[in-house]
Amino acid sequence: MNDGEATGERSVIERIAKSIGLSPEKIGIVLSSPNIDANIEADLQTAQEIGVTGVPLFVIDGKVALSGAQPREVFNKALERVLLQD
Repeated sequence: MNDGEATGERSVIERIAKSIGLSPEKIGIVLSSPNIDANIEADLQTAQEIGVTGVPLFVIDGKVALSGAQPREVFNKALERVLLQD
């Protein structure tokens, strides 16, 4: 999708967002938010604290984490575990 482009650059993010049907205007608002750097830093810190070493990582309700590409059955079991905990 990004063909080695610099996905940290605003223009690239906006173009990719538009190509998958997201509103460039809304993406612009998010990227212009004064809180974006703090939010990203908080996410990075949380990832380090819980031992994330790669992507994709899926966290379900803050209780179950699935790392890497997983078959549907793994997601189904994880969702069932979370639902049973509540």
